[in-house]
Amino acid sequence: MSTSTILLIAIGLSLDAFTISFIKGITFKNFSFSNVIKIPVLLSFFQVLMFLIGLNAGSRLHPSVSNYSHWLVFFTFIFIGIKMICEGSQPSKPHSSNILLLGFIASIDAVIAGFSFALIPITNTLYSIKILTFITFFMSYIGLYLGYRLGTSFKYNFEYFGGIVLILIGIKSVF
Repeated sequence: MSTSTILLIAIGLSLDAFTISFIKGITFKNFSFSNVIKIPVLLSFFQVLMFLIGLNAGSRLHPSVSNYSHWLVFFTFIFIGIKMICEGSQPSKPHSSNILLLGFIASIDAVIAGFSFALIPITNTLYSIKILTFITFFMSYIGLYLGYRLGTSFKYNFEYFGGIVLILIGIKSVF
């Protein structure tokens, strides 16, 4: 898998973390160092943890599904992409102050992505995890900053973009 594909997957998966961070940034009264670091670190941690859970499950099942693994990758990324687009079209959910729960919820898609990564040839899994961690941290930080700076005047829903990116990657896995 190419670095550009890994980057696109990481960006697509991190858009939930971006959205959560953006919403949290809107509510900040003080853009302090502890707020700026705590949220991206927690969101990155959950993203990687859930990815590793999926990677482990996929690795265990790989021998029994290797003949049709490209179709599993296709359907899982299509599923994640459609799910993100559908979630983006729903009215905003109430904002929870529990960042741990939000981090867990935002990272559920990473389980499926990790499962898919186990089914396709990747030259360096640690490299992919580092990219996912960095991109999630960076997107979370940017979300916090933009939310804090732009407040409620910026209402674009980024889950549409993430869903479309993941669907395109799913389609690419078949061809």
